[in-house]
Amino acid sequence: MTKIEVTSKIKATAMDYMRFCNEIDNSLYFKETGDKWNTSENTRHLTLAASPLILAFSLPRVILKIAFGKSNRNSLTYDAMLIKYHDRLQKGGKASKPYVPIKGQRDVTKDVELKDFMRIHDKFIAKLEKWKDEELDIYILPHPL
Repeated sequence: MTKIEVTSKIKATAMDYMRFCNEIDNSLYFKETGDKWNTSENTRHLTLAASPLILAFSLPRVILKIAFGKSNRNSLTYDAMLIKYHDRLQKGGKASKPYVPIKGQRDVTKDVELKDFMRIHDKFIAKLEKWKDEELDIYILPHPL
């Protein structure tokens, strides 16, 4: 995928998610779901997960090379990456502690959570847009799953 395709996909997915969240009422958005995350918790997870990407895409490339190395394979397509991600989840993969929302936390409104989600994703996209297509194929940012 090119940088334009990646950023377009991220923007479209974020907007679809926002539309979904805005269409459900607050009681459903915050509804407890047992051991599964509710929509609010998913929003906070997505925000927590995107936040480190802002820093990562701000760092000098050499830091990423030292920390994670360089890619030794072709980049995955979006669909292939999604399959790999879902496979890891089905094999018991779980979000690591920094990306797990606090269960039952409800100290802000749905509107505040969604604005924060979009603010973080917009910042990430702005950083990503400064990279060249070739750089996105060279440097590695491993997923913590």
